[in-house]
Amino acid sequence: MKASILAIWILLCCASFYGQSAPVEAVSRLDIEVNQGFGMGIDTRPENRWRYGLGTSIGVNYNYKPARRFEIRGGISEQVYYSKRLVYHPYPYVMEMDFGLTTIATRFIAGGDWTMHVSETRLSPYLGAALYADIVHYARARNWLYYLTEGEREKMNLKDSFSNPVPGVQFGLGLRGKTTRIELRYWEDIRTFKVPVNPVNRQRRSYIGISAASYFDKSF
Repeated sequence: MKASILAIWILLCCASFYGQSAPVEAVSRLDIEVNQGFGMGIDTRPENRWRYGLGTSIGVNYNYKPARRFEIRGGISEQVYYSKRLVYHPYPYVMEMDFGLTTIATRFIAGGDWTMHVSETRLSPYLGAALYADIVHYARARNWLYYLTEGEREKMNLKDSFSNPVPGVQFGLGLRGKTTRIELRYWEDIRTFKVPVNPVNRQRRSYIGISAASYFDKSF
């Protein structure tokens, strides 16, 4: 993953210098962004992904375009994340356990987009990369334990398992128009978290989904 992050950032930096060769008037504007997709936890030892769960967010971004092909973006959003996995339990008389994780976090993000082809009349494709920091203010786990003859549900507060801020990386492939943009987005935490008591390895959150944004009408 580290090599991919470095390669994309080098690409974006080179793109920005390339874009500066064609002088353009710098443009800055705000957008409102909505994301909808699937959370996918990752078990870090075997690198197995969890079952898909709902992930959604809404936020505001500041966009600054210093060059024809390069745009810098920073913003804040509220993230709601859910993922679920099946754990084969070693405890006596417990057959298996469904483990569900829900987190709510405030995200601060900064990154850049490189436009692959600039079009004045059609949507322009772009690649994006960013770093984020999450302030997790809600983290709960729900366990469904399946015994030989019955089932049991328990809840767990995992807020202390996340060391704020939680850093991560984000990648995107999208299309941008004059007033809107849409993007296929993937993000993954850099830090892992531990589930107390339960017999599972350290875990990491990840997500894939669609992002849509609408720019404010007026540039400033």
